[in-house]
Amino acid sequence: MKPNTFLSLLIVIAAAVAVSAQNSNGGRVLPVKYDEDRYFISAVTESGDSVLFYTDTGGGLFIYKHAAERLNLLPGGGGESIEFPRFKDGVEIPSPLATEGKIFVFPKPEKGPPLEFDAMLGQQWFADRIWTFDYPGKRLLVWDQTPKNAKADARHVVTLGFKTEDGGKRVLHFPRIQAEIDGEVLEMVFDTGATTFLTEAALTSLGDKRASARAASFISSLTFEKWRQRHPDWRVIEAAEIGSGQAMIEARDIRIAGFKVERAWFTRRPDKNFHEYMSSFMDKRVDGAIGGTVLKHFKVTVDYPRAIAVFEKR
Repeated sequence: MKPNTFLSLLIVIAAAVAVSAQNSNGGRVLPVKYDEDRYFISAVTESGDSVLFYTDTGGGLFIYKHAAERLNLLPGGGGESIEFPRFKDGVEIPSPLATEGKIFVFPKPEKGPPLEFDAMLGQQWFADRIWTFDYPGKRLLVWDQTPKNAKADARHVVTLGFKTEDGGKRVLHFPRIQAEIDGEVLEMVFDTGATTFLTEAALTSLGDKRASARAASFISSLTFEKWRQRHPDWRVIEAAEIGSGQAMIEARDIRIAGFKVERAWFTRRPDKNFHEYMSSFMDKRVDGAIGGTVLKHFKVTVDYPRAIAVFEKR
C-alpha cells in the first residue's frame, strides 16, 4: 500500500471512529459547509439532486419555489407547504417537528443582496430538539438526549426566552438571550444566521481579505449611537453594508454566559426592526441580535425543550 493511500485510509478510519463516538452518545454530526462563521447544510436528495440549506435560529423555514421545482417537490398546482425532502441513505437531516415535517414554499426575492442557497432551516426546524453549534470545530450536531458535557459548570449555562401563550405553551421558537455590553444587560435574539454584506470600502477598511458576505451581530440605532457617544475610541465604519448603507461598530467588553469577548462587530439596524418587528415574535423586547461575530468563539449547546444554552470556550 502506498504511503499516501495508507494515510488516507487512516484519516477515513479516524473520521468513522469520531462519528461512531458521537452516535454512541446520541449525537449526530450534520453535513455542514461552514462559511464565514455561518452554517450551511449540503445534501443530496433520494432522486440525486443537490440542495443547499442555510441554517438560521433567527430565521424562517422555507424553500424557494424555483428550488422546489428543480427538486420535483411541488405537487400539481403548487402549494404553500410541502413535505420535507428525503435524502440518500447515510445522510440524516431531521425534518421539522414544529410543522409536522412540512416546509413552506416562498418565491425568491427580486431585490436585495444575492442569497446563494435553496432553502432556509430556521426557528421551526430547530424547535423541540437539542443542538450543538461547535464554532471552533466548524460542526453542527443534533442530539437525542442532553450531552454529558452540556450539564457542567452552571456559570456558563444561560436561560433562553421564548414567546408563549397565556397557558405557557410555546408558540414561536426564536430564542432570546442576554448579553452584557458596555456594562448594560441587553435582551438579544440568539441569531446564528445573522449576515451582512460589506461594501468594497468597508472591506478595504477592515483589510482582513475575507468575503463580503459574512456573519454579523446587530444592534438598534438607539444603542449604537449611545455606544458611539460614550466611546469615541470604538472603531466605526460608516456605510459599511451593501443595500442598507448602515454603519457598523466594534463593541468591546462583551460578556455572555459567564465569558468575556474582548471585541466584536455589530451592524446598526433601525430601532423599529428590533423594538417593534422582531420583538413581536419574542417574549420580551429585544435590542439586537447576537450572531457569529460573538458566537464564533464558543461551542454552544442549545437545548430547546429545557430552554437553556450551555457555552464552552476552547
